[in-house]
Amino acid sequence: MVPMIEAPIFIVGLNKSGTSLLYLMLSRHPALSAIRAFKRPKSSKNAGTTLNMEDHHIGEGQKIPDLIEKLRPASGSGRWACPEFLDRYRLTEAEAEPGDRESVSAAYERAMTNPDARLVEKSPPNTVRTRFLQALFPDATFIHIVRDPYANIAANAKKRDKWGSTDEQAVHWAAANGTYLEDSARLTRAMTIRYEALVARPDETLQAVCDFCGIERSAEMMVPVEQGLNEEMTALLSKDEIDGISEIISPRLFRAFGYRRKGSWRRLLPWPTVSRVRRSASPARGGKTSAP
Repeated sequence: MVPMIEAPIFIVGLNKSGTSLLYLMLSRHPALSAIRAFKRPKSSKNAGTTLNMEDHHIGEGQKIPDLIEKLRPASGSGRWACPEFLDRYRLTEAEAEPGDRESVSAAYERAMTNPDARLVEKSPPNTVRTRFLQALFPDATFIHIVRDPYANIAANAKKRDKWGSTDEQAVHWAAANGTYLEDSARLTRAMTIRYEALVARPDETLQAVCDFCGIERSAEMMVPVEQGLNEEMTALLSKDEIDGISEIISPRLFRAFGYRRKGSWRRLLPWPTVSRVRRSASPARGGKTSAP
């Protein structure tokens, strides 16, 4: 009988939203196990930095060679939530087929750095697959991380080749986070944190994540956190690009995640402390934590 993965933790969020930083932190917890890296690229833009995951011998679950095809990367991997690619990546409970749970569980188990520990996994396209993963693993916990759209879009459009224009990445940001927001209403255990809070207050934010996941906070989780990247990324955008992003992303999404639209260089809303984060149920009994 194939052993089943129990109570996995899935980190979801847009590319360059902080998923790798959070994944690295959680992977260092002695009770958790990440996915091992299968290939080390010959060259990496992150080589020698904290966020080069291969330096830490961990990788994304979607890159497991024997994972079922519908969870593997497809074309449009840099804009998987854009309308022209979303149908290839979007999965709900309706797409769960007999044998999927056993197959995915076995692939994860073989790829874990420590098969005896609790799985923590990150693959950005899983942001639009949470309902599918919950159908396979009803006891799963989802940690969604969101980043200021202007900085996130600039990081994807300005720092990555062939990932599209700022307008295309704005559509991607809106579609990915909008889909997650809608799907989260059907998730039993889901939490949203902000990249900005993780960077500004890593101890406090990690404590909230550990509490939600039902694990003790470990000092081993802390890694160096680079400051000022949002300002650096946003400075790469022209006024026209900022205006374009503000027009593409709906006011509802800005409000849902606590960001302000920019028509000029306005200041962001203050980041909430953990005590101000809304909780719809006790994490010990299942529930959601979300940003106001």
